Amino acid sequence: MFELFPRATAYRLAEALHRYGDPELAAWLDQNASLSDDEVLRLRPKKQEQLLRSIDDDIRDGCLIATAFQKPITISSQRERISFDIWEILRIDVTHASASVGALELSDIKIQENVWASRVYGLTHSRANSAADHMPEADQEAPEISLSEDLVCLRIGSASWRLTGEIQQEIIRQLVEAFPNALKTARVLSKAGSNADTIPKAFTGSPNWPTLQHYVERFDGNCRLLAVPQQPAAAFDHIVREG
Repeated sequence: MFELFPRATAYRLAEALHRYGDPELAAWLDQNASLSDDEVLRLRPKKQEQLLRSIDDDIRDGCLIATAFQKPITISSQRERISFDIWEILRIDVTHASASVGALELSDIKIQENVWASRVYGLTHSRANSAADHMPEADQEAPEISLSEDLVCLRIGSASWRLTGEIQQEIIRQLVEAFPNALKTARVLSKAGSNADTIPKAFTGSPNWPTLQHYVERFDGNCRLLAVPQQPAAAFDHIVREG
C-alpha cells in the first residue's frame, strides 16, 4: 500500500542543518556565532563543513531529500531533487543555500524529511522526531491518500475508486507519488502511454471521472492530486468500479 501523509516542511539549508544535522556541532556554531577571536574564526568553517557532512548518510539513505533550482532560472524552472551522487561532490555555500560543481550551479537548496521513507519503509533520519511536531495542526488533520500496490484501489479520505485501465492507473500513480506537487500534464500523459492531450480525455468513458475530477487540479499545462476536492462532492464511501 502506498500511503501519503501531509508533506513534511522543506527548510532552507542553514535551518535544515540545525534541525537534522549533528546537534553538538549545531550548538557550537550557535554559541560562537557572534565571537570573533582567532580560534573561533579558525574552527568555524571546519565546524560548518562537519555539520553539513553530518546529514550525508541521511541524504544517501533517502531519509532526507535535498532539492534546488538549477541555474539559469527561467519562468518554467522547477525545483528538482539532488541525487546523492551529485550532493557529495557539490561545493556548497550554506549561507546562500547555493552550490556548484563544474558547469552545474544550484540555488535555493532546501532539505525535507522523506515521508515515504519513514512511513512506508520505517527509515528515519538520525534526529527524527514525530512528524506531527513539525506540522501545523490543520495539516495533521488532512485526509489520508493511499494507492494499492497493484494500482487498482485509490482512496482519498472516505472517497475511493477502483482503477482498471492501465493508462489511468499510471496517471494516478504519478500524481500520488508527486503529491502535493504539480507535474507537467504532457509528461504525465506521455509516461502513461496515452495519446490524449488532456487528463479528462485520458479518462474518457471512465465512470470514475465524474467524481475523481474534483481531486485532480489542472492549470497552466500542469496537474496535481488534491487531498480535498475542488468542489463540494458527495460522500463517497463506496468503491466506484470501472469497466
